[in-house]
Amino acid sequence: MSEPRIDSIASAHLPGPDVVLRAYWLAVLCAILLFGVGGCPQEAPADDDTTLADDDVTDDDDDDDDDTGDDDVDPAFEPGWTADPTDSPYSGFGHAVAGGDQFPETDREPVTVTWHDSCHLGRASGIYEPPRELIKAVPGVDFVEMESCGDNAKCCGSVLTLIKDPETAHDLGKDRLDEAVAAGADKVLALCPCCEFQLRVSADKRDVPVEVQDLAHFSAAALGYEFADPHPEVRAQWAVFEAMIALMTPRGFAELMGTMWPELIDAMPLGMGGMMRTMGKIPGVLGVMRPMFPILFPRLLPMMMPKLMPAMLERVAARVPMPDYMAEQMPEMMPEVMGNLMPHMIDDVVPLVTEPMIDYLEGHDAA
Repeated sequence: MSEPRIDSIASAHLPGPDVVLRAYWLAVLCAILLFGVGGCPQEAPADDDTTLADDDVTDDDDDDDDDTGDDDVDPAFEPGWTADPTDSPYSGFGHAVAGGDQFPETDREPVTVTWHDSCHLGRASGIYEPPRELIKAVPGVDFVEMESCGDNAKCCGSVLTLIKDPETAHDLGKDRLDEAVAAGADKVLALCPCCEFQLRVSADKRDVPVEVQDLAHFSAAALGYEFADPHPEVRAQWAVFEAMIALMTPRGFAELMGTMWPELIDAMPLGMGGMMRTMGKIPGVLGVMRPMFPILFPRLLPMMMPKLMPAMLERVAARVPMPDYMAEQMPEMMPEVMGNLMPHMIDDVVPLVTEPMIDYLEGHDAA
């Protein structure tokens, strides 16, 4: 089977507008399968028969390999294909360019772009030149390098950092994007969907005037294919996730607890809630008990959660507007999330909730 043409790859494998968003999330898994297994050669050996020869660049399907008419289908997408980092759709693009296939000339405005070497594709897999060759083959494109590139390329800042410490992630992403601006780039092209997302969020949060675009999307546009922009919907979905992340930090959870003191006190086991209310009416008693709270709370909270969960779900829904499909899953997901999260977070939460709880019990806070 001959190596596929650039245009046949795009027409066969790029998603339509109705599945672009879903494909973004699928791409995370694909990236792991394709590039997370290490060791991708930058180019095929000289005697490798996968290189596109000049006489293979043809529009007809006269090959006698089979009668399906699918000679131009990249084997990476055939049923039963298993993960092989050397057999990705991008390898098809690269072989096509190396074999002399060309992007069509267009009247589109010239654009200056740079390439972000993701950790998975670059340092982990050793792939640096193929994406650059593909980009440089697009008419009207001026390719520029960032100051740190190749083996020395800076990390995007990581989606994991974005989840754990958003402010740090924004700063790291801005540092990377500032290099693109300094190089004069209008766009930063990338392949890793995690890098793309982190960099887009950083550009938005730190107001960096550069666009981040997926390499396949960019290449498809160069071939004349246009798709609906998925980013507004992705950003809307991220806003939900971002609000949930903020809620699941020690301060965010302490603020959430501050909205449900009545339910929280009532959920205390062994009649302790009534006892705490009584002590709150005696001046100074709760202040004397303050050193006990870091010891009591880690023991009491797991027992309180089942009773507290309905109120917690109600408060979370009020603070984090979410799509119906997510709201439907929250009663099942939230107890498990809290069960996993609280043992690691409780020591940071207790100091944040102690004084507000005492104020509530003593009647200083009408919440």
